[in-house]
Amino acid sequence: RQDLLSRCAELAMLDLDDETKDAIALITKATTDWLEAHPDVKRSEILAKRVELEGLVEPILAAAEEARKEARERLIRRCADLEENHDLDGEAGDALDKLLTETVAWVELTPNASKSQLDAKHRALDVLVNGAHSEALEAERQEALRRLKKRCEELKSLDLRGDARSQVHKLVDDSLAWVDRSPNAVKAQIEKKHRELDDAVVSLCGGEIERLQAKRALAQLCEKLSAQKLEGPLKEAMDKVVQENRAWLVANPDATKEEYTAKREKLEKDAEHIRKQARREAERAKSQLLDLLDDLEEHPLEGPDKKTIDDTVKAGRKWLDSHPDELASTYESKMDEIEEIVNPLLDQERHDLLVARQELTDCCDAYEQHGIADDEAGEKINKAVQDARTWLEQNQKAKKRQVMDRLKELEDTVLPIMTEAKRENAKQRRTLQRAVTVMHQHKEQGEDGKAIDQAVEDTQAWLKAHPDASAEELERRMKQLECEVNPHLAEVVAEEDVFEVSDDEDGTPASKRVGAPGTSRKSEHQGADMRNRMAAWEAKLRPRDSQDSGGSFVVKAGYRPKLNPIEQAPSMSDRLAALKQSSDIQKKGKWK
Repeated sequence: RQDLLSRCAELAMLDLDDETKDAIALITKATTDWLEAHPDVKRSEILAKRVELEGLVEPILAAAEEARKEARERLIRRCADLEENHDLDGEAGDALDKLLTETVAWVELTPNASKSQLDAKHRALDVLVNGAHSEALEAERQEALRRLKKRCEELKSLDLRGDARSQVHKLVDDSLAWVDRSPNAVKAQIEKKHRELDDAVVSLCGGEIERLQAKRALAQLCEKLSAQKLEGPLKEAMDKVVQENRAWLVANPDATKEEYTAKREKLEKDAEHIRKQARREAERAKSQLLDLLDDLEEHPLEGPDKKTIDDTVKAGRKWLDSHPDELASTYESKMDEIEEIVNPLLDQERHDLLVARQELTDCCDAYEQHGIADDEAGEKINKAVQDARTWLEQNQKAKKRQVMDRLKELEDTVLPIMTEAKRENAKQRRTLQRAVTVMHQHKEQGEDGKAIDQAVEDTQAWLKAHPDASAEELERRMKQLECEVNPHLAEVVAEEDVFEVSDDEDGTPASKRVGAPGTSRKSEHQGADMRNRMAAWEAKLRPRDSQDSGGSFVVKAGYRPKLNPIEQAPSMSDRLAALKQSSDIQKKGKWK
């Protein structure tokens, strides 16, 4: 009994169409009424009643399932057909596309949807499509009606004469009256009425109508071009062309259709040429504005100034997007407005950039006058300078930081080379000055002494006249001094030296020392470099105890001169280093 009651309740809850629900309800009600009328019925009788119930319900449910499947297939086919073939556009098309997408997704997610649900989805699609089609048809009908009324106005405005004018006006009045009498006329009917009006007018005065239409088209083109948005010389040119055509229309009121048509085509050609020039100027100004905004995006400023420029660039690009077809003067005005904001912020940066570029150029000019005789070092400097100049020419938009980096790179390349060259020049100059000083301290009588003094004076004068002499020039001057002094210096030393000294502490015999009797001093002095021989010259010329009238001096036996640290140094560079450390020597004024 309980199972049978549950089955009746289950059948009553099924989501079926109204007709199927009513049939199921009659069967279940009869079953429940039978159960209430037989409370003490046997189990076998209840089971028999259950079998009877299922036998009555099963065909009804099977038919309902077939109908549901058919409704599902019908909805799927309708969706596919609309997706491929609907001709709606605009908002109606977007709404239909959205509804189709939602419907297809719903069908896939609810495979057991009832027939009533499927039919409801189908009806929703039909309502949307039919409503959109109705709106589209109404819009087409209104457009056809507008064209008919416009045609009537054009025909009434034609400058016709005599019977033709009255007959055309009558046809127009009849057409307008038909429109008033037929507010629900469809598109096809309106278009048919339009064709009938045109055919009637052509039959009455076709040639005259066409001529007047050509004339009217030329006048309308003049009106349109006079309102063209131009400026400056282009505006003047357009006004001149329009005025010429208007004057021609006044002078030729009865011209033929062909003449009006030819005049109109020529006017269109001239106007298009002027419009192209205007577009080119506008594109040029627009491109300049874009270039300005692009340059401002790469500005090197920081802080509040950077935010101001960034906001200005953003506003400028937004303005450009909303004004794609403006005149050249409009773009130029916008450019002036932007520059008025950013120029005060960028003036200092531009000034610093110009200063940096000028500094790099000045360094190039200065380094080109390096005066280095060494071919390899000079070539390196010249190449670095040329590379810097080329970089400046190829990078006109380089920022200040980039220019300063390039300047530092040039200095890092050139300065070490020039420093080394100056150091070598200074070394050679000190060597030559030292040689001149040593020779100047030994002034002897006779021809050899005078020749030495003359060579020394000439060298001193040359040094004063050439303060910036290169190392190579100093070396040549040193060799020249050696050539002039060596022969005379050897003779002077040979005449004056009368040494009687003991052996050195290291055991070297006196007869083997420089300046001792029996040695060839001339060959020794000529075979060595001048800078290496200065120590020997000083040893012979400095330690004098006495001097006779003949200019010779005698050293007592066993005498050993006391040499200060400067005189004991083995080379000129060592002597100069010792000289700097010896304050006593400097105070006595014996050395410069």
